[in-house]
Amino acid sequence: MAERLAADDPDALTVEQRIAARGNRIFLDTDRNAYAQTAIALDELRPGGGDPEG
Repeated sequence: MAERLAADDPDALTVEQRIAARGNRIFLDTDRNAYAQTAIALDELRPGGGDPEG
């Protein structure tokens, strides 16, 4: 599925793992598809500094 998506939009998407080869394209990680293998997005919201409520 990831290879098909990358083929449909090669300027924006890739399945290439090496940073030098993928450039600024979005890496579609096909290796994280087993139980408990998750990733966190770079822009995920997280609680702030001093506020205990987040």
